Amino acid sequence: MESRCSDAFEHEEWNDYYEQGRTDELIKKLEDQYPCDILRYKMGEDGHYLYTVMKKSRGGNSRGMVTDVPREAIAYYDKPYTSDMHLPTAFRHPIGIPEDMLPEAWKNVDQ
Repeated sequence: MESRCSDAFEHEEWNDYYEQGRTDELIKKLEDQYPCDILRYKMGEDGHYLYTVMKKSRGGNSRGMVTDVPREAIAYYDKPYTSDMHLPTAFRHPIGIPEDMLPEAWKNVDQ
C-alpha cells in the first residue's frame, strides 16, 4: 500500500466540505495529493485522529514534515501490479450462465 496526503485541509473550504462528508470532492478539485509516509498519530480535541506525515517527492525523497493532518486528507492506494488480480494464481476464467436461468427481461431482444 502507498499513502497519499493532501493539503486540502488547510484550504478555507475544508470545513464546509467536511461537515457535508464531501472532503474527497475538494481533494479531487484541488488536485494536490502527494506521496507521504505516516509517522505518528494522536487523538484530536474533537475525538478524531490527527496524523504527522512526511511529504515525499515523486522520486521518494523527503520534502518536509506536516503535522495535524486529518484522516480524511489521507488516501491509500495499491502500488502498481501489487493487487490480488495480478497474482499468477488469480482466477481468470469466464463464468457461463445457461440461457434458461435468466429472466426473459434480461435477455437481448432482436430488433
